[in-house]
Amino acid sequence: MGLDDKPIEKQSKIAILDVRNTTHTKRLKKHIYKGNFTHLVHGDSDFPDYKLIETIWDPENRSSYYKENGTTDNNDPTDNNDPTDKK
Repeated sequence: MGLDDKPIEKQSKIAILDVRNTTHTKRLKKHIYKGNFTHLVHGDSDFPDYKLIETIWDPENRSSYYKENGTTDNNDPTDNNDPTDKK
């Protein structure tokens, strides 16, 4: 058994912090531009595989998410690690 046959552990940890989940209904003093404004907002359903975690800033208007993956790869060059791939 050579070095190339040894399984390799792959892990990824992803944190998405302070995602805006609400928008303002009126202009705040900090908005310097005149006219309409909108914010890009995301809800929990936009991050279905993520765990909701404590947000760092503005918890009334923002959310934070966390995801941790671990997979084993046997150095198969045909394996593209696509979870939807039905081999």
